Amino acid sequence: MMEAVELEPLSGEAYGKAHQVFLSCCNPDKFEVMYLHLKPSLEGFTDRKIDVISIGAGDGDFENHVVKGAKLQINKYYGLEPIPSYLQTLEKTVKEEWGVSQVWADDRPYSSKFELIPDAPKLYDLVFFNHSLYYVDDPIACIKLALNYLKPGGRMLIYHTTDDGLSGLWKSFYGRFKNVKWINGVQFGGHGLSSEDICRNLLNAGIPCVLRKRTSTSDVTHIISDTDDEKALYLLSFYLVCNAFSATDDVKRLMKDSLSKFIKQTDDKRYLFQHDDAVIEINKS
Repeated sequence: MMEAVELEPLSGEAYGKAHQVFLSCCNPDKFEVMYLHLKPSLEGFTDRKIDVISIGAGDGDFENHVVKGAKLQINKYYGLEPIPSYLQTLEKTVKEEWGVSQVWADDRPYSSKFELIPDAPKLYDLVFFNHSLYYVDDPIACIKLALNYLKPGGRMLIYHTTDDGLSGLWKSFYGRFKNVKWINGVQFGGHGLSSEDICRNLLNAGIPCVLRKRTSTSDVTHIISDTDDEKALYLLSFYLVCNAFSATDDVKRLMKDSLSKFIKQTDDKRYLFQHDDAVIEINKS
């Protein structure tokens, strides 16, 4: 077994660059597919103005598909996103494209001790975690705290990966790397909890939830076949949140070998990247 190795934490800017390369690898309709997966959970929230929290709001590109696709009427919006360039784009989208004037943009790092900034409203109709629970050390504690911000009849929606997705990949790496950290010092995926694990923990805590899985497929032929391998390393660095460029050759091989289980070659010599993620739905009575 390979000894544990130490890698430099990935900076926010390096993460942003890797994320953009990853998005360029995905299907052009990726956000539309994600929206259709989320759409059943938005029933009952489209006939009135609603207040929304988004934890892991990104640059608003995905949420733009959700708001416009579901014709959501946003009254107040609170977005938490620690990458400044994303937050600026998000705030512009919410104000100019959605016509929302009451916007709170929070650039603090993600935390299990999540608290709203003081002047923000205290209760919301929808609380949305968009692939952001990877960055907290205790996702169950974070979910419980966020539930306090839901109005009666409100709904929490959590996008997260599964045992057949990147959670499975992290579990295969757990203990192999040390000091693989996000910009707030939390080990990315270090809690090792998949969507299935989170649901089990919530049910054990007496919090009813519903889990719906989805399989994602993206054509990454142009990445796999890249001769200088630079884009492939960016893709890997995003999924493992470590600086692939400073890793040793042994670590790079381990990363590629582990990721290869998610990549299938077709008869016509294309490479498809497949993994599952899920929506967890929690309703507050």
